[in-house]
Amino acid sequence: MAKNIKSISNPPPRLYPWQKPSAGKTTIGVLNPCYGSSHVIYGLDIPRYSHRTLKALPLRRLDNGVTFFEFTPFILDWSVPLVHTWNAIPFNRDFIVSFELELPRYLGGPSDAQLRRGLDILATNRCKKILALSDFAYRHAAQRFERYGMGHLVQKMEVFRGAVLDPMPADTTTPAIEARMTFADKPLSAAVIGTHLFHKGAMHAIQAFERLRARGMNVALTLIGDFETSSHTFGDHLPDAAEWRARAAGEDWIRFIGPVPNSQVFTELRDHDICIYTSLDESLGWLPIEAAMLGVPVIATAICALPELVADRKTGWLIEMPLREDGRWAGLELTGAAKREAVDDANHRIVAGIEECMTTLYNDPALLIRWGIAGREWATSCYGNGAASERLEGIYDAVLNQG
Repeated sequence: MAKNIKSISNPPPRLYPWQKPSAGKTTIGVLNPCYGSSHVIYGLDIPRYSHRTLKALPLRRLDNGVTFFEFTPFILDWSVPLVHTWNAIPFNRDFIVSFELELPRYLGGPSDAQLRRGLDILATNRCKKILALSDFAYRHAAQRFERYGMGHLVQKMEVFRGAVLDPMPADTTTPAIEARMTFADKPLSAAVIGTHLFHKGAMHAIQAFERLRARGMNVALTLIGDFETSSHTFGDHLPDAAEWRARAAGEDWIRFIGPVPNSQVFTELRDHDICIYTSLDESLGWLPIEAAMLGVPVIATAICALPELVADRKTGWLIEMPLREDGRWAGLELTGAAKREAVDDANHRIVAGIEECMTTLYNDPALLIRWGIAGREWATSCYGNGAASERLEGIYDAVLNQG
């Protein structure tokens, strides 16, 4: 029987050192618990360990446009034997760090001295393990370590993906995918879900679906979230948010409902045939994993870690993009005319890719079932909570038994 994950919406309580921890369990400290860290730290139900949110000195107030102090906290609580952080490198205390992409993760143009300070802390005996969220994150960090002459840090690294709460009912063994012969009565539907809809591919989906409908295909699109007004991927070439809001709201085949609570995301995913997640930059992306858990195929760009989450033509559809050596989109840090050219190329590739995938599914609806079942089998085997809990327990055991 697989172990259960505690609710990802409820971070561990903050107990003071004089308060009693869970009986019979060793307490591991957690800093700044968030939705992402729940999947790899406190959300896992580990029999012999519990997690407690720790108090740290709010050094982030010293940051001025750079997050060095925010991600290099000083821990005030000395009552736990080990701290498990998310992207953070503590000034003090023994710790394990799980990270999603960059490590050290100092945003806003950190100085070379700040980066080296973070790397020096990782090299100390206080840093017990460095846990990458994906193979892509592992490679990305290893390349950075090597550039700074710290290649030996890979000896502390391994990939630990964490787990995703299985959203399927306990008595359900296969995805609730409706067998479809045609889409005459009920449209082939897709959902784009994200806080930033340009980033997740909503603009591209609208353009692709306009083409599909012009060809007589019965397709429908749901947009959940909002169009952002700034973007590190599009840069100065981000389209006008107000224009695209109006465009989405003006079509009867588009359901534009704005943000929803995270608890509603699973319901929305299950109500659609496919999920569109065509980001130009993504450290991981929990949504494709959650969609796969529900047996919902995913259309994604082949960037960063997304090829680890979507098997092309097996659990979904990947759109090939020009990449840098590190696996990120080649246009990410370009400027001026080169950036404009890269954005135009990306827009063309993604719109054409969505159109091609939707056409393929429209002509062969049985693919929805095959891809959905294969996706759920992959997701439950790779992100099942039982195996992840046992793995994390073993990591804690090994670290704390080092003496």
